Amino acid sequence: MPTSKSSLFHLSLVLMAFLTWGITPLYFKWLGEVPAIEVVVHRVIWSSIVLWCLLWFSGLWSTFISLWKDGAVRRRLFVTSVLITGNWLIFVYAVLTNQTVEASLGYYINPLVSIALGGLFLGEKLSKVQWAAVTMAMAGVLAELWTVGELSWIACSLAISFALYGLARKKLSIDPTAALAAETTWMLPVALVVMVYGSTQMDFVFFSHASEFMLPLMLAGIVTVIPLLLYVSGLPGVSLTAAGFAQYIAPSMVFVLAIVWFGEEVPDQRYYTFGLIWLALIVVTIEGMLKYKKTSRKAS
Repeated sequence: MPTSKSSLFHLSLVLMAFLTWGITPLYFKWLGEVPAIEVVVHRVIWSSIVLWCLLWFSGLWSTFISLWKDGAVRRRLFVTSVLITGNWLIFVYAVLTNQTVEASLGYYINPLVSIALGGLFLGEKLSKVQWAAVTMAMAGVLAELWTVGELSWIACSLAISFALYGLARKKLSIDPTAALAAETTWMLPVALVVMVYGSTQMDFVFFSHASEFMLPLMLAGIVTVIPLLLYVSGLPGVSLTAAGFAQYIAPSMVFVLAIVWFGEEVPDQRYYTFGLIWLALIVVTIEGMLKYKKTSRKAS
């Protein structure tokens, strides 16, 4: 059973992951002239290279090989690689097409899906305060449905894909770096084929405008790996419910960026949605802080 200090450490990793994800739209806006599919292709290619280097220099290459030889684990990681790659593509598309607010909404809804999955498949139970917070967040989503009449496909796809990814990774007790390397390795052949096709038949810019876009696209590996590695490293030590609530940090930051930095317009009714969700986050954060103080006093 993890200690309070261990849980706090793992939670801090998850929090740092979401803080990093909260500012990634700035990077993708930098690549505004690059097709979304090409950005994702480079995320896969350069993430694979970064992770292979990490495995080699940390002495985990043999762990990666052993993991890859395990058929059951390899098949599970194929599923997670499809989920995370699809999530990347939708998010990048949303940012590049000035629909960052829609992406933000998707990641606001995601914790509700994560909490539901945690209860259904992992037996996680919510406290009364957490149930109240979930109810408020759900009310925000229902307000969106009531006023707009629908949820965008971007929001729904982002919410569901990342929640399923978190559930699948939560049930895999393997080295996070090796597992991430396996996920990107699964997608690497596809990425290389798309890269060749896109460079010859489409408007991919990596080779045609090398001086302008080569370095920014190569940085995709670092931009991708750092937060994802923080997330999967911290996830085994926290509940899926806690990780779900922590995720509100990233969409809040993305929401502010969309309005203040990118100049996107937000329908008035959406402030009701976000307001209720923010209130839920404040409530559960206060409860978490009080619980941690109580646990720390007992430990001392």
